[in-house]
Amino acid sequence: MYKLKCIPFFVFIILFLQGCEDSLNKKSSREQEETTLIEDIEKEEEAMITVYDKAKWHYEGDFPSNLSEKQAFVHTGMYLGWIIEENLYSKEFEEEAAQEIIKFKQKNMTGTEIYMEWDGVFASDMLNAEGRAFTKDYFDFDKGTYLDDYEAIFPHIKSLYEVEDTWNNYEAINTKINERFDTWKHTKEENKGDKLFTVDSYIGSLKKTLEQNEDKLINNIEKVHTFHYYKDIDLLDFEIFIQPFDLSIRMFSMDNEANEIFYEGNNRAIFSGSYELLEEFEYYELADEHSDEFWDFYEQNEEEISAAEKELISNWFISCWNKAGDNRIKLPVYLDFHDDIESFDLKKNKWIDSEDKWSDENGN
Repeated sequence: MYKLKCIPFFVFIILFLQGCEDSLNKKSSREQEETTLIEDIEKEEEAMITVYDKAKWHYEGDFPSNLSEKQAFVHTGMYLGWIIEENLYSKEFEEEAAQEIIKFKQKNMTGTEIYMEWDGVFASDMLNAEGRAFTKDYFDFDKGTYLDDYEAIFPHIKSLYEVEDTWNNYEAINTKINERFDTWKHTKEENKGDKLFTVDSYIGSLKKTLEQNEDKLINNIEKVHTFHYYKDIDLLDFEIFIQPFDLSIRMFSMDNEANEIFYEGNNRAIFSGSYELLEEFEYYELADEHSDEFWDFYEQNEEEISAAEKELISNWFISCWNKAGDNRIKLPVYLDFHDDIESFDLKKNKWIDSEDKWSDENGN
């Protein structure tokens, strides 16, 4: 009897240890997958950033042995100073270098010293859209004329590394960069009519794509009109999800406390949960070779584009909702964009604060 009782116990121990090992292996596998995913994302983000210059490319290269390493920072540091003076830096740079920016504008810190604080790396994520566009044309060491201007302003030096980091020298190069910048902007204005991207053309393209999906949306709205909704549902929320160039729409059944409602019974005729009205589709096609130009355009016009997108998409959905006709839904019904602060009341035909729909007093 003792042996018979012990054998199952040992089997249990073995199985338990195997289960722990499997669990640890799965956890390790998940952690490895998460680490790999994070690394891939970081690589993608790095690939999207253009590095214009690094000080170490100079002081680790053909650099005069009699000069201080600081001199490898000066030519780009002065350009960074001009960027700061003209407020052509990005929001991220402004947040992270707020004190340095103040010191520079008070002439208590040079652009070179700020460049050194940033480890001698000058990259596109430090600049706003206009700053990136001008830097791409002017500062580029192969195609731009910045270094030519730099050497012309200081003709008596043997190499560009010999220019001292003084305010007088900065003012000299600053004047030339301003001339180049004014000319660049003037040329840009003259070529405005030949722009590859405009807000009107972008929104026009979006409108055509929405029209192509109109019949499908109307058909699915007609379907949700016929659903038998679970009694614990307080409202229906049609949510629009927008990613870069992709759009989808899903309906959620919710209670007044912003919880999604699920029916756990066996009656298949009763609806709860969510329903996909439009699966994710591409609403704008961008050629790879025009990616930089597009995102510069988008950043410069982001506020106008976002407002136009919201107006066009919401009006399109409301139009489809009305065309579906014969609305037999007795519940409050709302339309909103994911994470937006406003919702459109489809019964009362008006925009409201998104928080207001989560209230017993807001019944239709």
